[in-house]
Amino acid sequence: GGAAALMAIVLGVGLYLVIRDTVRGEGKFGLVSQAPVEAGGVVLHDGIICPECGEPAKEWRVPASANEVLWGGQTCGNCKTSFDKWGKRTSEAPEGSSGASGPPRKVRSTPQPTSRTPSGAPGKPRRWTLNANHGYYVKTGERAEVVELSLSYKDANGAITPVGRFRLDLPALVERDLVTRRGEVYDIKIVRDSGRYFLGVRVSPRVPLADFALSE
Repeated sequence: GGAAALMAIVLGVGLYLVIRDTVRGEGKFGLVSQAPVEAGGVVLHDGIICPECGEPAKEWRVPASANEVLWGGQTCGNCKTSFDKWGKRTSEAPEGSSGASGPPRKVRSTPQPTSRTPSGAPGKPRRWTLNANHGYYVKTGERAEVVELSLSYKDANGAITPVGRFRLDLPALVERDLVTRRGEVYDIKIVRDSGRYFLGVRVSPRVPLADFALSE
């Protein structure tokens, strides 16, 4: 009858929204694992990390807001930045926040020039922190085509050390298969291995991040 047809339409629309958001990696209805996923030794999904400090997302968490109850996501226990289930920032970290306990700690950063896209529109300088607990930093959904960033490293004891400043021309890196492009956004991955830093979304190819360093 009419009720059954209406229910089928509602379920069909719901299924479409779940599949759509899961495939594109954004939105309120998709499904994503917060932890890394491996099968047969192959990493299928890197897991979600805090976009501010690189702290791995918790698989089990206590929602800090009604939005987190309804749509997922969480608030980082380390720096208090809120992000959605895809790892995209939904609020800024409080100034000087360093974690759920202990006194606030401000991280000194080097003054950065303003990055610009090829069209000349100003981009926002980036400050990324690679966390030792994860071993890599992943940035998804980057919209700027040219990114100038200051990278820091946070060791297992919580000490933060500046790594350097770098300039990434994302369209050129896509051509080299070092960065992934999804429509109008880019996915970037920086890996720390044996004390060195590498750029590449896959195990191969990867190149030293130092190749893109800015002179001081």
